[in-house]
Amino acid sequence: MKIFWDTNVLVDLLLVRRPFYESASTLLSLAEENNWDVIVSSLSIMNAYYICCERAKMSREMWEQKIIGFSSLASICCLDSDIILTSCSTGWGDFEDCVQHNCAVLNQCEYIITRNTKDFRLSSIPVMEPDDFIIQYQ
Repeated sequence: MKIFWDTNVLVDLLLVRRPFYESASTLLSLAEENNWDVIVSSLSIMNAYYICCERAKMSREMWEQKIIGFSSLASICCLDSDIILTSCSTGWGDFEDCVQHNCAVLNQCEYIITRNTKDFRLSSIPVMEPDDFIIQYQ
């Protein structure tokens, strides 16, 4: 199974944001135990860098250590012009969420995992909150 993580789930893991960290950590453990592919977009990596280092003042060294560790368990998908241009011609209210969705679709993900499900109402693949996904698949 391929599961796509939205930026907020990645940031929960990297910043150990309570109470959400436990869910993100459990998701990663479940993926590892079941040989599921965890996918994040390069957009999420950049957004997470800004949130972790610029806003939360995580050191660059700590960021690099955490993201290298995470990338040993997950795949980072690239954004290309097709994803960006396809996202421009949709009815989504939030461009960034549309880009995330199209990246998940292009990478044949079966689920999008986010704490922001309301902005993914137009998704063509199932969208779940981390805790709901854990309940269903644990």
